[in-house]
Amino acid sequence: MVTRKKVAETARSVFLAERPRLNAQILALTEDIACGSTLDEYKTVIFQNELLKEAERQGLTPWGYQLEIAESLGLDVSALREEDQRAEAEALGVDSLM
Repeated sequence: MVTRKKVAETARSVFLAERPRLNAQILALTEDIACGSTLDEYKTVIFQNELLKEAERQGLTPWGYQLEIAESLGLDVSALREEDQRAEAEALGVDSLM
């Protein structure tokens, strides 16, 4: 089974590989620009903001977009989608979402 971590790592790799300028920008960041965060935290924020923008352009949530990327590479994310649907249904107080 594909894990959430594997999906996130795969999506990050693909997303940055398709955007060499963004990847170079993130790699070039230094500690002095991190605004009180660690450098890794700041890099993560930059990445997440760009991922969010692209997901919104495509009418998806960031997680949905990451699942799409993983699926496009042949990863079977159906179990994660089912898990998400069950959690959403539970949060809404219904037995299942169709």
